[in-house]
Amino acid sequence: MVNEERRKTSESVQNMGSPQRSRYLMTCNLCQNKNISIDYKNTDFLRKFVSGTFKIKSGNRNTLCKMHQRDVSEAVKRARFMALMPYTRLQTAKRS
Repeated sequence: MVNEERRKTSESVQNMGSPQRSRYLMTCNLCQNKNISIDYKNTDFLRKFVSGTFKIKSGNRNTLCKMHQRDVSEAVKRARFMALMPYTRLQTAKRS
């Protein structure tokens, strides 16, 4: 009898959680557009995937799949190493 009451209370607690969120499919922009190639020399294209402080944005914010996010982050790191992109905001030259 006591076990049945415990089950009922535990079931009610589990059902009282947050309302179910609607799930949607997020499509990768680069998967849709297969003509675009990710290259470390194309810094204008890579600039879209970097924040204002030159940190690499996450895949959710970039709307990229795991494979393309990995390729983009690798290309940004190569561009930084080759001095095509800055590591931080302080390394940018001020234009006057």
